[in-house]
Amino acid sequence: MRAQLAPLGIVLRPRIIDRALLSQTVFTRRDFDLTLISYC
Repeated sequence: MRAQLAPLGIVLRPRIIDRALLSQTVFTRRDFDLTLISYC
């Protein structure tokens, strides 16, 4: 995904976070630009 978006000038900075922090960051504080969640 990073390689596909780079030509458009979009820089991805992946962060791997635990479930509790994800819930607080995304659903409570809404402090994100893009969230990709995999349950595999």
